Amino acid sequence: MIKLPKQNLCVDQTVSRFENRSHAGELLVPLIEDLLDRKPELSYGVVVGVPRGGVVVASQVSKKLNLPLDIMVTGKILAPGREDIVIGAVTERGRVFINRPLVVALGLDEAVVKAEVAKVKSEIATTAADYRKIIPYSDLSEKTVFIIDDNVVTGATMFATLRGLWAERPASIVLALPVAPASTLTALADFADEVIALQSPESLESGVDNYYTNLEDVTQERVLEILKE
Repeated sequence: MIKLPKQNLCVDQTVSRFENRSHAGELLVPLIEDLLDRKPELSYGVVVGVPRGGVVVASQVSKKLNLPLDIMVTGKILAPGREDIVIGAVTERGRVFINRPLVVALGLDEAVVKAEVAKVKSEIATTAADYRKIIPYSDLSEKTVFIIDDNVVTGATMFATLRGLWAERPASIVLALPVAPASTLTALADFADEVIALQSPESLESGVDNYYTNLEDVTQERVLEILKE
């Protein structure tokens, strides 16, 4: 395991390619177990997957560690007419995070920003409603939250997810990812107590699918099946 500049950030790099998301989850398990051996106080927790792909990864961790599984739906707020620019995010628990300096730099009117927030809130509510018919919100206070996704590129949505999770007053947050750029992991380490990854390339410009043999789309139905297990 390689220790990156920040003391709470570890990258394994033993396996360069994962068979699929489930395999990536299985590979994360021993790294998390090693962390729990060193810090047993983190053992009382909840595994939280980011839909949709992250839920597949998280389900393996949940099963192997015998911890409850939950989800966190987070939606990006995009600049109107610019799908490549993320100006904020909304979590399903109602937390809204706006990059105010960016909004000012883009010259966006406050009414436009509010409209985009309302649209994303509505989309999230619709998506989360089906999930919450199966599993209710977990009480995250005073617990370790193991937040898991199948990959992170820029980290914009994950930053909002982590901030939203901290608002739930957990004891600790452990971020576990199969792959993310080293610079993104370093930045995310400021928002989590521990960060674990299997691979940390300089960038993911070549595509996340270079790290997965099978990276098929995860449907809403598949996530619902997992939550029912």
